[in-house]
Amino acid sequence: MSIDYFSSYVNRKGDISMSDNRKYYYMIIKEDFYDSEEIKLLQAMNEGYLFSDILMKMYLKSLKNEGRLMFKEHIPYDDKMIATITGHSNSVVEKALVIFQQLGLIEVLDSGAIYMLDIQAYIGKSSTEADRIKAYRKRIKDEKNKEKLYLEQKNDNGVQMYDECTPEIEREKDIKKEIKLEREIKIKNKEQLSSSLSDEFYNYVVNELGFTLSDYVINALEKDIKEFGELEVRNALEIASKKGKNYLYAKGILRTKTKEGKLNVKKGIKTFEDTKDSFLKDANEVIEEDYNF
Repeated sequence: MSIDYFSSYVNRKGDISMSDNRKYYYMIIKEDFYDSEEIKLLQAMNEGYLFSDILMKMYLKSLKNEGRLMFKEHIPYDDKMIATITGHSNSVVEKALVIFQQLGLIEVLDSGAIYMLDIQAYIGKSSTEADRIKAYRKRIKDEKNKEKLYLEQKNDNGVQMYDECTPEIEREKDIKKEIKLEREIKIKNKEQLSSSLSDEFYNYVVNELGFTLSDYVINALEKDIKEFGELEVRNALEIASKKGKNYLYAKGILRTKTKEGKLNVKKGIKTFEDTKDSFLKDANEVIEEDYNF
């Protein structure tokens, strides 16, 4: 199977000459990348080809930080900044970001940091891929918990983050604060589950089946459980996981339920094709309702 290479590079010292100081960042995608369910859904929408172009440019821009999209590593990209670097209008970028979150392609933290959730699948194949994906998910979870803990303790104690001008005493206090936060993160990682999803269900889906649960997916799972029951949702997620598919595929299985309430898998319904129009309709309704586009 042929592989397309997309690459970008940065020069740490600003030297434009060809030298050993130049560092290249690249991603590898299979030739059927544009045949994936997510890309097909994107391109089937109005302005969908613009959305897929924005997605690819965001992937490339995030490579040097392994999927975390932040300007100079600490300044979050807003809609206008992304519009500037991708060459698209602000309104199109706003729509695209909403859809990316719905499809589970990105996760936006409270700090504004954007994580490209599938990036680990495009930075090379090796025996350590599973470990890299697991570490990447933990990195996202740690940052979310660190943000939450910092804000909570800042409200309680009035602690502020330091910069280069902070006095040494304040610097030492903040270092101790960071150490304490790191310890509490490990505890919060186990506690920070959706209020509507049981701990056992959440851990099974994330740790056993390997799904990344963004806020959007968690909310969707809560609705699915209420409509179909936890057992049916588990079965659908297990099928999706075995096929190497994402939550959207599991959602398609659930949508094939018959009037009697049984999964219609034996009849060979094409899950993606049967649910594409319904998903597009739901997605467009969410955009129009929440963002007045």
